[in-house]
Amino acid sequence: MFTCEIVYIWIIKMSQMHRFTSGKRISINEIYVIALSVLVISLSGCDSKPEVGRQTSPVQVPAQDEISIRLARDYEQVKVECRNKHAVHDAEYRKLLDGKHYWEAADAIRVCAEALEDDKDRALVAAAETRYYIVEINNPKKSVQDKANAIQRYIRDYPEQGQKYAGTLAQLTKRIETNEKLADAKKKKSTGVRIGMTPEEAIASSWGRPQSVNRTTYANSSHEQWVYGGNNYLYFESGRLTAIQN
Repeated sequence: MFTCEIVYIWIIKMSQMHRFTSGKRISINEIYVIALSVLVISLSGCDSKPEVGRQTSPVQVPAQDEISIRLARDYEQVKVECRNKHAVHDAEYRKLLDGKHYWEAADAIRVCAEALEDDKDRALVAAAETRYYIVEINNPKKSVQDKANAIQRYIRDYPEQGQKYAGTLAQLTKRIETNEKLADAKKKKSTGVRIGMTPEEAIASSWGRPQSVNRTTYANSSHEQWVYGGNNYLYFESGRLTAIQN
């Protein structure tokens, strides 16, 4: 029975040409390679998990050598197209770069740079992506979270260059944590009290601090009456809200 291993190895090789981590659009070249991968699978008759009980005919399954030849031929066709359209892709790269569409510029030549193992084009991809990350990090219109995400991706993709922003990332992370705490406190402030709250949680709620507190201490417990305006009261037993009067 023919296995799918070689097909999937080829697809993995193709997938190494792409990094869909930026949230940007997929280039025409990437769409072409993905479509070609699907076509190869369909032509090969390859199934990752055959249906239980299904009868398969060995005659209909291409020989492994034939599949290997077909995959190699299709991969060569990708490289031929890249060579033939190199000038077109290069022009598109320059145009997008001049327009400050840095990630799209990298997309224009990324696939062919890997397919042809072209170090010069790989360097151009890296240059465009680096400029993209730096612009994102320094963009005053971007949120703190967006900037932190950009630095994290920059460090992941280009550790040596990205590490110089590690300190900035630490500062942004602290700001994010502070903002989250403030947002949480604001949310609590906008909500009312509920049975079981601690005194701190009640103060953080929309009720806020009481006008006065009547406290009674027993041998094994304590009782507090918090007095608010408008005949509103909260009652605590041993540090927990047990009754609400309003």
